[in-house]
Amino acid sequence: MFTAIAAEAEAAKAGNAARHRVEAAARAAWHRQDTAAWPQARERLASMPPYRLPCEEATRLRIRATLRSALAAAQREQLVVVNVAFLV
Repeated sequence: MFTAIAAEAEAAKAGNAARHRVEAAARAAWHRQDTAAWPQARERLASMPPYRLPCEEATRLRIRATLRSALAAAQREQLVVVNVAFLV
């Protein structure tokens, strides 16, 4: 699960970097008054997904701590037999 979250964070970073490059190209075309390149860059921006906040290592640690706490409480109440979060 955490490897999938880390992979998604890397994908978000790559998507954000690509969007930033297209925005920079659109800005440069606007300043050059390039009437052909600017609308093309704006169309590419419209088709791209919006910026996303990547899930960093600290967030993943908080997710893990929350899961461990919830499973520990469930184990105390005998809702689960084994807290598998302690095995990770």
